[in-house]
Amino acid sequence: MKFIIYISLAIAIVACTKTSVQKYPNGTVAKETLKENGINVIRLYYPSGALMERIEMQDSIRHGLDETFYEDGKLESKVVYNHGKQKGDFTYYYPSGALMATVDESSHSIFYYESGAILKEYKPINKEIDGEFTAYTPSGSISQKESFKNGNHYTTELFYSNGTRAEFSRRCENNRLNTTRYFENGQVHSIHDSIGQYKYYFEDGKLESEHTIKDSTSEYRRYYPSGILASYRILKNKNPIESKSFFENGTLSKYELYMSQEEWESYGYKKNPGHEKLRVSFYPDSTIKDSCYAIKFGEKDANLCKRIHPGGVLKSVDSLKKDTLISHKFDWDSELVSTCKRYYDKNKLVEECQKFSKAKGK
Repeated sequence: MKFIIYISLAIAIVACTKTSVQKYPNGTVAKETLKENGINVIRLYYPSGALMERIEMQDSIRHGLDETFYEDGKLESKVVYNHGKQKGDFTYYYPSGALMATVDESSHSIFYYESGAILKEYKPINKEIDGEFTAYTPSGSISQKESFKNGNHYTTELFYSNGTRAEFSRRCENNRLNTTRYFENGQVHSIHDSIGQYKYYFEDGKLESEHTIKDSTSEYRRYYPSGILASYRILKNKNPIESKSFFENGTLSKYELYMSQEEWESYGYKKNPGHEKLRVSFYPDSTIKDSCYAIKFGEKDANLCKRIHPGGVLKSVDSLKKDTLISHKFDWDSELVSTCKRYYDKNKLVEECQKFSKAKGK
């Protein structure tokens, strides 16, 4: 009987023999290399002492079962290697034990919600270079699809929860994307092409705005739901050149122009006032409401404006004299109502206004 016990102990000692041990600074084992039943095994541990990973090895490469564990001891993942190459599925688990993902030898990957429904799926064509990716909602409907070509995103599709397409994009030869977005009712929301053209639509399918880029010039146009042009803007080298806004009846409501010296003089100004920006606003009957140009006033921007009452009567006028901004306000009978002066005194803005009682209007 004693002889049998001795033999059993000898077998146990041979079955599990440690060859090396590494420890954390706190003294607990971090890694140990040993033989289990003649198999070379590496064990990795959490600082708490719980097993983190068990790796079977042969000739310094992974060969056999490889398992990882959560700190509470539950299985996190497992896979079998054959001389360093995956054999069968690589499986991952939630801490609850539910299946999280599987990856087969061809890299075909399926990820799951904890409920068991498919979360996303990747189907490779040329191992990890080309393939298709699909993501799902918890209810099982597709939320996203992607395809890869030569290792890059080629197409992408996004879907609403009701299954209708929300977005589709395709990569072009110039490596830019053509992208179309959709309303939930299936109508096109916007189109961005690869040559610098952008279009946005109202939900009823009518054009809302468009943006074109050609060389260094950009042009923006926006429309009313009726189809009437609401505004347009032109930029060159990212600098604004001209913009116009319109009432819905098509008449001009505002005009902004960034002009040269000669263009300023054509509007009656003798010199370029600084920012080279002129803004003219109009009443619906196309008469001028105000005209302004931008200047630097101290550390801030300011506008020098001439404002007109409906009917053409002068409402107010601004001027700049020796770093003082002067504003005159008039009534409907062209009587002077008030004069205000603004200037900086030791970097502090000072405003002085004077009202005139002889004016008939307000």
